[in-house]
Amino acid sequence: MSDMPLVTPPTDALWVRVLKMIIVALGYQFTSFLIGGVAIIQIVLVLTGGGANERLKSLGRGLARYQSQNASYFTFVSDVAPFPFTDWPSETQP
Repeated sequence: MSDMPLVTPPTDALWVRVLKMIIVALGYQFTSFLIGGVAIIQIVLVLTGGGANERLKSLGRGLARYQSQNASYFTFVSDVAPFPFTDWPSETQP
């Protein structure tokens, strides 16, 4: 049983991965802008005494997970292309 080689799923050709990386890089830049906006809004909300907005916290958490997936894909840590090639990161993902 230990003599059998491990079967790995086929990966995309390098040019396909590079194309996906370019598309994902656009999403990365856009989410960076959104994270900045969420941070500014949260600061204003906290300064005005209302406290941090829970829905914006959830949005920020999702954006952070997406950025993490992007970084893993860019650096070849993961072979799974992030959104829009897979589902948006869920609340249950680490």
